[in-house]
Amino acid sequence: MTSRRITKSAVDWAKFARLVPESDRAQFAAFKARSDGYLRKMMSYPENPPPIDWNAYRATIANKSVVDELEKSYKAVSVPYPKDTLSATVDEQEKEAEKIAAEFCEWSECKVKEAEVLLYKFKVMIPYDQMTEEEFALTFPDWVNRIENASVWPHPDKEPGLSKEERKKAKIINPPPYSIIKDEQP
Repeated sequence: MTSRRITKSAVDWAKFARLVPESDRAQFAAFKARSDGYLRKMMSYPENPPPIDWNAYRATIANKSVVDELEKSYKAVSVPYPKDTLSATVDEQEKEAEKIAAEFCEWSECKVKEAEVLLYKFKVMIPYDQMTEEEFALTFPDWVNRIENASVWPHPDKEPGLSKEERKKAKIINPPPYSIIKDEQP
């Protein structure tokens, strides 16, 4: 009975090992060793308790009613297997985590595409040490202060990147192009 329960809920250690980063391999090995130790200890016990020879006790004990009462009480004892009340919650949390991970992957792919566009822009543009201010303004129109959108130093509105609030949200559906994280001015 216990062996069926263990094989039913067995962990796929090979898959688990593939998911563990290199920096955590030692902790993973210790965890697996401890788990294997518990499994060996549990498997060393018999599946069912050994039967009690009540007749031997009746032959040696003078008060046979005590043995009969103990036998009756022993047979009446039943240790129920605990009900699984958390699997549904864990499954729900797993689905929610998968959804969050998928959203993050989508957001990350968007950021990678933005970075690739910006990298391509840097590869094909004139080297910055040979670039005039006009060429810079044509290459990076969002990064240039113009008369129609003038600002005062330190120009927090015109700096490229995410603001402190935007970084806290960290979930941008349609992020602005060429976003680079910047620090807020005091």
